[in-house]
Amino acid sequence: LGHLGDELTAIWKEFEDGQTTEAILVRAADKVELMLQALEYEKAGYRNLDLIFSAPENSLFFDKFGLVRELVESILSARTRLRAQS
Repeated sequence: LGHLGDELTAIWKEFEDGQTTEAILVRAADKVELMLQALEYEKAGYRNLDLIFSAPENSLFFDKFGLVRELVESILSARTRLRAQS
């Protein structure tokens, strides 16, 4: 891919290493999406997804952005309500 391949590799490394605020935000969005998907799986009856919701490294991504933290708290509240209904 030449120059484009080098550029894509650099962007991927930036994302993986959390080198910029943008990379950290994208990583946080990725983890929030995973939590939403896991919540949907739990609604469908799947269990043993606790690690997705409680992975300690997630706070590194969530705590940097207030809105992301609010989204996560909303997801966790929805999960608590779901578990109370079960």
